[in-house]
Amino acid sequence: MESGRLQGSLIGHTAAVVQVLFDPAGRFLATRSEDRTIRLWDTRTGDHRVIAEISQQSFDDWVRLGIGAFSRDGSRLACVLGNTCVVVHTQSGEIVSTFDGHAWPIDNTAFGLDGSRVFTASTDNTIRVWETDTGREVLVLRPETSHEDGFDIFELSPDGTRLVARYAFDTTIHIFDTVPFRERLKPSP
Repeated sequence: MESGRLQGSLIGHTAAVVQVLFDPAGRFLATRSEDRTIRLWDTRTGDHRVIAEISQQSFDDWVRLGIGAFSRDGSRLACVLGNTCVVVHTQSGEIVSTFDGHAWPIDNTAFGLDGSRVFTASTDNTIRVWETDTGREVLVLRPETSHEDGFDIFELSPDGTRLVARYAFDTTIHIFDTVPFRERLKPSP
């Protein structure tokens, strides 16, 4: 393969693209644009669909629109719409579930190892755990002490046993052991 060769271009947004994210297999690409849309592209065909759109002209609403994360198998994409998270099926573009519960905007999302759970971190000082298929809130993680800026970034360890998080503008990384609450994260009967 020739290095650096252009393989194609994806055309559809009407303003600058400001965020991109590949699914783990590289088949789908999610893009967020200043046209206030999130689009999901099939990288093989170039086909795309708008999966989220903010119609209001409020700057605050625009800042809260974002691409969250793909599930490990690439079948689902979590998108952030303010203090709500929406999970979309990548093949059909249909909404799988909606997570409402944060008091303030969501800053980060991640899927659990098997895709059955979604984690959301917010400036409301919580990380919430949701059932992907039902939208049911399973667990709320709160820090031992309050912090004025809330969580803005976090990551699950590859084996799912730890979660690291940082408060916005903080210099300390906090490590949570997920094993004690793993029993509460088992699928509902």
